[in-house]
Amino acid sequence: MKTYEDQLDTLMAMIEKRLSSLENNVSYMHSRLAELQESQEDGTDSEYGKYANAI
Repeated sequence: MKTYEDQLDTLMAMIEKRLSSLENNVSYMHSRLAELQESQEDGTDSEYGKYANAI
């Protein structure tokens, strides 16, 4: 049977792993949002923007 300290260590390791994963996801979403904002500013993200840039 695990002691409370062992259980706490296991729980902390699980929390740290999930936090790391969440940080990676947030970082990815932040960079993706920046890309989308940039393409929206360029007008290349919409059908109208494609036609406007072609003219």
